[in-house]
Amino acid sequence: MDASIDIPHSPSAVSKQYVWVRYLALATVAGLAIWVLVSASQLGLANVYSYALRSWHERWQQDYSSQLNQDTILIADQVGLQMLEYRNSDPLYQTLMAKQVEWRNFYQLVIATGENKSQLQLENLDEAFVHYLQAIEQRPTWPNTYVDIASNRLKSGEPADLWFGYLEQGLRIAPTTRASLVGVVNLGISNWEQLNPDQQALVTRSLKTLVDTQSMNAELARDFGSEMVRLRVCYLLNFEGHPAQPNFCKSG
Repeated sequence: MDASIDIPHSPSAVSKQYVWVRYLALATVAGLAIWVLVSASQLGLANVYSYALRSWHERWQQDYSSQLNQDTILIADQVGLQMLEYRNSDPLYQTLMAKQVEWRNFYQLVIATGENKSQLQLENLDEAFVHYLQAIEQRPTWPNTYVDIASNRLKSGEPADLWFGYLEQGLRIAPTTRASLVGVVNLGISNWEQLNPDQQALVTRSLKTLVDTQSMNAELARDFGSEMVRLRVCYLLNFEGHPAQPNFCKSG
């Protein structure tokens, strides 16, 4: 029988093979480092843009009459687009962009002149709606987004059977969370006449849960968007004979 004999590689061949393996490993590490660096820089830029956008929104909220103008709206729009260009898979960024579109809508409807306002409102609200939907798809457990999207659909003119459904989704996900409960009470009581009896009953239950689980003070009273809502909450608590009614009406 012939026995096969392994002929060892020459030292130079082994050395060359080792060099190629080493180069491949170094190239892999370098490529990974570059990818991490690029990703980190993009995330950093997205964070900077999101911070700038939040700052504008807070400034406009405090004093839109002097702070909100065509220049700041255009710059904020561009910043929001850059933010999403670097990172569009973040639900917070999608929500920020939705609110930016709604601020643009407010500017065009309230401050700007000579615009086709009815058409602009529908276009802006639909654009913001898409961003809210993406935020929900990316993070379906955030109750605030369901309140925001319900308010968006209400402003767009949808009937209560459609926009109220988003509030119900938020409650199913976070039944005792302040954002869900305040959203249901605020939008529900503001539009009480549009609701059917089952929806009105859900608003009443949410109000009771809210005042039972949160401290009844001036801060909670301020969570309700208008004096009209606070008065209706006061009357509803009184009608239900809820013990929190005197404190709430006093703090409101």
